[in-house]
Amino acid sequence: MLYTFSSLISLLALSGVVTSHGFPGSVKVGSTTYPGAVGGGSDPSKSPIRPINNGVDNGAPIDDVNSPDMRCGIGATPAKQAASAKAGDTIQMWWKGPTGIPWFHAAGPIMTYMANCGGDCSSFNPDSSTAWFKISELGEKTPGDPSSWYQADLPAGKPVTVQLPTNLKSGNYLFRQEIVATQNSQTLGKTEFYPSCLQLNVAGSSDGPAPSPTVHFPGAYSANDPGIFGNFYNPNVDYIFPGGKLSNLASSSSSTTGGTSSPPSSSSNSDPAPAPAPKPASPPPAGPVNVAPTPETQPPAPKATGKSCKRKRSSSSIKKKAMSAHKKRRANTAY
Repeated sequence: MLYTFSSLISLLALSGVVTSHGFPGSVKVGSTTYPGAVGGGSDPSKSPIRPINNGVDNGAPIDDVNSPDMRCGIGATPAKQAASAKAGDTIQMWWKGPTGIPWFHAAGPIMTYMANCGGDCSSFNPDSSTAWFKISELGEKTPGDPSSWYQADLPAGKPVTVQLPTNLKSGNYLFRQEIVATQNSQTLGKTEFYPSCLQLNVAGSSDGPAPSPTVHFPGAYSANDPGIFGNFYNPNVDYIFPGGKLSNLASSSSSTTGGTSSPPSSSSNSDPAPAPAPKPASPPPAGPVNVAPTPETQPPAPKATGKSCKRKRSSSSIKKKAMSAHKKRRANTAY
């Protein structure tokens, strides 16, 4: 069933559904399509996607970048199976909202990471030491144009398409795809994160390079990162992706699109660089630093006019006369 934007608004108003929720509804790995693990049409017994929220159909977002749920979603548990894939395969993931409605948000990046399970992913739970490497980041199709986010394609039913690295080593991996919704990001701590993990059994090379750089969740993001805290509806602002740079394994078709990668938080990088020389401390910014200047945030300075200058000279003359009269009274009057 197709939905128009206006019909979605009416449906949500009548049903009382909170729209800021979502999760993958299905995924295609190579030539095989699998159902989602949550919501209508899902089948957790046949899905390689890790179920969240104990299977409840709401897909609530995460707003705390320091939450352990940042790894694979709120209350995520291992899937019962893994999807078979080959290095270089294309993965398409279709996202949806609760109760079967299409994905609703249209602003914010989509990023994909991977981590080696070290064994069977169905018995692996990532922790603070798990090394994740980024293979894709999608921002604005036209950098600086806030109406051109790739995320805006999802409400029309389009999938997020990512290519696995062609030089990926054989093994079992978690494929972590994350949508970041930035409609409330002008307020610190109100950005919404929707991570989801797909379990993969990859047939790849036997001597591929080790992924670098890698990050940890939580720890890869800070709440005040320029790609997390700011007004992302402002035009002419170069978006900066959080979570570090793309991995050396990332395929060219999954390269950075519509933004600039930023270094990860120092606590999250497992490939640390030498510490820079200390700099003098400076006060923290009062608000997001990636907001383009607007009349509201930078009012024009008042212009001087001839009348204001005359008023200033007139005021000065009156003060001088008053002081002179006061001195005369002091000379002729006993206080």
